[in-house]
Amino acid sequence: MKKHTLIDYQQKELQQCFLAYLEAYFVQRDLTATVAFFSSTFTGFGTGVNEAAYTTEDSIKLYKRDFEQAPNPISYQLKKLEIQPLGESCGILIGELDLRTTIMDQTMSLYGLRITAAFHKQSGKWLMEHMHISLPTSINAVNQSTPIKEIEERVAVLEKLVEERTHELEIARKELELLADTDGMTGIYNRMKLDQILLTEIQRANRYNSTFSVILFDLDNFNEVDEACGHQVGDQILTELARIIHQRVRNTDILGRWGGDQFMIISPEINLDDATLLAETIRITIASHDFGIQRSLTSSSGVTVWKPKDTYNALIDRVDKSLCIAKRNGKNQVVA
Repeated sequence: MKKHTLIDYQQKELQQCFLAYLEAYFVQRDLTATVAFFSSTFTGFGTGVNEAAYTTEDSIKLYKRDFEQAPNPISYQLKKLEIQPLGESCGILIGELDLRTTIMDQTMSLYGLRITAAFHKQSGKWLMEHMHISLPTSINAVNQSTPIKEIEERVAVLEKLVEERTHELEIARKELELLADTDGMTGIYNRMKLDQILLTEIQRANRYNSTFSVILFDLDNFNEVDEACGHQVGDQILTELARIIHQRVRNTDILGRWGGDQFMIISPEINLDDATLLAETIRITIASHDFGIQRSLTSSSGVTVWKPKDTYNALIDRVDKSLCIAKRNGKNQVVA
């Protein structure tokens, strides 16, 4: 069975598009249907006197005049068609036709008429960017050339535009991913991203028999501060908290906002004792920091380490219970 490649599909799409253009142009003699195949920057149209248009507007004027002079269907035979895909969204077609037509009451047959066109795929649709018709003459009908250099230059510009657009889309994609993973207020990871990282760490620990620790901490009596100082000040406190804690953790540690005033640190390759020491450092950092309000703030932390065959729920339940014990025992402390 033949394996179809991307180029095969591109050639098929380009061929279908080009044949549909010929149908609209030669057979239907429909200006609107023909112009529908043009991009917004379409240029080019060759005639017996080698006229050319360098704007879409001028091109349409030449087409309109052509339809007025020869309104009847034109019979044609496509003798040769070469398709050259250039990347995923550009391509060149070179066709050779024989046709019979009536122009201004004069019937004539033309042999070896050549059409060279550059196509660009936009929003899933192939559109013509540039086209040149080379009409044969009695002098050089056999050897007359089409402006391939001009077409190649045009395609080079198109490829550059596609490359720039692709780069813009990649930047936009990364920005969307960042927004999806980031807590909008503090700028650190959000709950959804923390869940993903936890599941990844669990899989890694199970597979490689490694370990990691989890610290869950929050501010003591934060609701009272939030109500007394206002939600705007409360948000500023949480943002400042995220900033100073981010400076205290290791580069390999993952800090995120678990929800409300709760924060989580996921620490790969660290045992329970070292994780507890890190949590204690965080507690001291918070207690000694000036948050710009007329009172000091303290925090409580729960710490746990991954155990073999731990599930996500078991791990979260254990660290949450440790935090609850720290709260019940008087707050401003770390419980592992």
